[in-house]
Amino acid sequence: MAYLQQAIHRLFNIKRELKEVYFNLTIDTFALSLVSVFIPIYVFNIALDLNLALLFIAVTWLAIGLFSPIAASIASIIGVKHTILLRLPVQVVFLALLLTIPETLGYFAGYEQVFILAIAFIGGVADSLYWTSLNGEFVKNMDKIHQTEEIGALFAAARVGSVVAPALGGIVLTFLGFNILFTIVIILILSSIIPLLRTGDYKGGFRLKMDIIGLKSNRRLAFALFLQGMTNAAEAVMWPLYIFFLFDEFVVVGLASTASGIGIAILTVAVGRFAARFDRRKMIRIGGVAYACLWLLRPFGGTLLEIVLLSFTGGLLLVLINIPLFSIFADFASENIMGRVVFRELWLNTGRVLLLLALLFVPTMRFEAAFVAAGIAALLFLVT
Repeated sequence: MAYLQQAIHRLFNIKRELKEVYFNLTIDTFALSLVSVFIPIYVFNIALDLNLALLFIAVTWLAIGLFSPIAASIASIIGVKHTILLRLPVQVVFLALLLTIPETLGYFAGYEQVFILAIAFIGGVADSLYWTSLNGEFVKNMDKIHQTEEIGALFAAARVGSVVAPALGGIVLTFLGFNILFTIVIILILSSIIPLLRTGDYKGGFRLKMDIIGLKSNRRLAFALFLQGMTNAAEAVMWPLYIFFLFDEFVVVGLASTASGIGIAILTVAVGRFAARFDRRKMIRIGGVAYACLWLLRPFGGTLLEIVLLSFTGGLLLVLINIPLFSIFADFASENIMGRVVFRELWLNTGRVLLLLALLFVPTMRFEAAFVAAGIAALLFLVT
């Protein structure tokens, strides 16, 4: 309880710019968490093709990585908050196109898959505009002394917004359908910009350099972000799809995602507070080994209780990796904020995309292969 009280006290004693980031992130993640976990399932239900569903998410993440230098360049010209504002119409177009796929697909006879993947690319552009700018704004205004606490608060803000959203999204889907759910998400996303309008903007300088991939500057961090991307792809895409194929219920998928969010929310404040006192890389390694063991157990989950517990535990263990890793990145980004944010997006999304693309070539037992790959990636945190 004392940690929670201190976290609340800290929240009211940070820069106004960071408060704006937290409030924006809470609203935005609540909105997108209503629907994001169900998007691969939605695409699968339309096309009845798992390969296309995986390729849809892979193209989205590929677009985030490829467009991040452009997003950083835009932010350096018009400011990060204006870039987040620019993202809003792109996000709305993405959701509107996604919503109308069943009605518009007939106009693209013979090019259905190209049309669907083009929508995925638009979604990736919107995400790139948002995350490149938001991470730049956060790193710029972070207090170096209380860095890990504020990173913990950042992750907590995201999880507060997403804890109940997947379960609510599953209920809305079950009783009202995708049309109503997407409409609610669009309205919430439009409202999320309001908290960012209270203070001035930041234009982070950015120049595209040949070493933007960062191999010369920090190989260990690049590899760690690549591994994080692989485990993230398995957690965010393959695990929900596995649950859907197991139960064929949107509500169960939503409950599992909510359980994971609760696990993350519970441990986030404590890890954010103590990460500054302990070896951050050691914490990542401990979390990586435990997370690898969890992936080996997940294929054996068959009942609702087991799935919820495995999701909850996954949320707990992810905190041990994500918060210290973002703290290491924040130290690295302090000298060249927007350039280092692009570095992070490139390596994170490379790991995400490569895992999903590799799974396209696995003919059978695809989920088991994904779980093993995620376990190996988590174990490789030992060498980062």
